[in-house]
Amino acid sequence: MSGESSRLGTVKWKHVPFFQVPPGKWKIGAIWDLAYYETAEYVIQGVLERRLFPGVHGVVGVFLFRHFVELELKYILFHSRWLKDNQTNMKEDIEAIARIHNLDRLWADVKAETPPKFGDTWKTFDIAFIDEVVKELTAVDPVSYSATTVRCSASASTRPSPSSTSITTPSSRR
Repeated sequence: MSGESSRLGTVKWKHVPFFQVPPGKWKIGAIWDLAYYETAEYVIQGVLERRLFPGVHGVVGVFLFRHFVELELKYILFHSRWLKDNQTNMKEDIEAIARIHNLDRLWADVKAETPPKFGDTWKTFDIAFIDEVVKELTAVDPVSYSATTVRCSASASTRPSPSSTSITTPSSRR
């Protein structure tokens, strides 16, 4: 390796596979919602503790948390569609969950479809809090692609420095 190619970042590396993919048909067995949530929590905690940069890692943390919320809303919708009411299971096929990423629409569908199926339990949920979380996440990332859009559309001169953005938590908003 020459000093020039190393300095310019043009070093050619031998590819070593990252994953051990089993032969034949296989399926990834993962708990995706938990993976998104715990990774988001880890990243955001790192930002709050100043080990990670808000403008770099904080954006990813929010993106991961947004995906967690999306998966949870889809989970609630899917499983509530197996109920006819709060006492009876459906016997016929259920409507598939739309292949969308719009949190406002998913949350509206949950609020429209699930209360009668959950009975009095629905009243115990903090609906106002979830309304605010969905509203905030939609404002930050309306169609689930902002991390890509921000990364691809911002030029070096318009990007904030990694430490110039901020993340607030409920306790820091008091």
